[in-house]
Amino acid sequence: MREISSAQPGRATAKPAEDRKVLVFYRCEGFIHTSIPWGNFALQEMARKTGAFSVDLADQYSVFNKANLKQYDAIIFNS
Repeated sequence: MREISSAQPGRATAKPAEDRKVLVFYRCEGFIHTSIPWGNFALQEMARKTGAFSVDLADQYSVFNKANLKQYDAIIFNS
C-alpha cells in the first residue's frame, strides 16, 4: 500500500470547476483477479490525495440505473 500511495500525485494538476464523482465497479463473475482491491485502493488514494474527485465503490448491478448514474461524471470498470 505504501508503494501505491507514494506513487500517487500529491495534488491535482488543475482544480476542477465543480466536484467530480466517479463510480468504480469491481464485480467479477468467475475468475477474480487479485489486483482488484489494489486498483480500488489506488483510485481511492488518488481521490483522497488530489481532491480532484470522489470515489464510490460498487459490486452490485443495481447501481446501473438512470437515477443513480446521473450523479457520476465517470464510471471505471475495475475487473
